[in-house]
Amino acid sequence: MIPWAFRATSNAMTKESTYSVASIDGLRAPLPTVPTERDCDFQLSDARWRLVFRDGRRGVSGGLLNSQLTVERKRGRTCRVSVVDDTKGGFTGTLVLRAREATVRRDLDDRLGSLERAGTVVDEVAAGAWWKDARVFEGLGWSQRCSMAGVHYRAGWWGTGRLQPSMLPKVLDFGPRGIVLRGWRTRLVIPWDAVGSMRIHTGEAWVYDDVVEHQFNPLGTTLVVRSLAGQDAVFYTPLLSATDASQLVAPFAARLEASPNIAE
Repeated sequence: MIPWAFRATSNAMTKESTYSVASIDGLRAPLPTVPTERDCDFQLSDARWRLVFRDGRRGVSGGLLNSQLTVERKRGRTCRVSVVDDTKGGFTGTLVLRAREATVRRDLDDRLGSLERAGTVVDEVAAGAWWKDARVFEGLGWSQRCSMAGVHYRAGWWGTGRLQPSMLPKVLDFGPRGIVLRGWRTRLVIPWDAVGSMRIHTGEAWVYDDVVEHQFNPLGTTLVVRSLAGQDAVFYTPLLSATDASQLVAPFAARLEASPNIAE
């Protein structure tokens, strides 16, 4: 918990909630001037709470995960919020807000739930689920994916059965959902947690254990996606060279090679 000088910032995530303070009791805070109900508001943001002066220049804030916040019902459209910051020299106090208890409690629970889910994602990324890290796809534009055009599914198995070869060209996307072959009416989704490796081969070829058995056409590129169970799905596009295709899938292929086998 720290005193802070207010600066206007844009909210990248959930909008801040502001509640008018009706009264303050038992306040302990490292502030040169103790606020009163006439000159401060209480705010909740994605990861922090704030007690802010209405002059816009001073206030107190603390992390939601580093504080104990309890919400109690009072008469009328007010509620009591007790705040205890666990950091050394932190804030302690009880605020009465001009807001219903259910509204403030739901707001606080939603933000704490989001923080818990974010923590779970961090743990999953550390365990090898690299595709859940949004930074992996940030450089791919607003769609958060890169694509191969003119792709035909040629052969192989995936999951519980054989996939149907595609006669018409489709688009193969690489993004947060996994590897997605999309056409006018059909869609195949291969999630990242089922993918073991990706290999690029020159031309249109039948590939077995990453060895080219027969090359039907020297032009274009063949992509082999191998599952953790050892099944292959073979895709071909005449629109990309093997060099260009390798550069496109290189970031994902490298992460697959470096990632532990979390499916086991």
